[in-house]
Amino acid sequence: METQRTFRASPPGAHELSFDGGLLQRGCWLLGEKGIDSEMCSFRLVAFGPILKDATRDTHRACRDSIAPMEKALADSMSGTGYHALNTVNCRVKLDDRRFVPVLNSFSRQFSKLSNRMEGHESR
Repeated sequence: METQRTFRASPPGAHELSFDGGLLQRGCWLLGEKGIDSEMCSFRLVAFGPILKDATRDTHRACRDSIAPMEKALADSMSGTGYHALNTVNCRVKLDDRRFVPVLNSFSRQFSKLSNRMEGHESR
């Protein structure tokens, strides 16, 4: 018998997960390369979504090209306001400000320094 999963679409918003660094004891080489002892840290992961419907094999590239510029703009905004990132986001696809405003607005409620970045995107 095939099991069918039903998902209820939730409205876009911020989702948060917190955990101690001991959870990353194995396989977290990126933090080690940056000189960070993960076991001495606590982590808070903040994500925003859903933004798009689930991608299929046929729509993956278009979805990626829609999300990647938002990831870059968010990373640039966070770095530009004093937050430190562990990686660099590269993307040459033009940002769709209309889609990015709710994402930046949501993250600015979680990261107070981002509220200054809202001014450049609200009017577009």
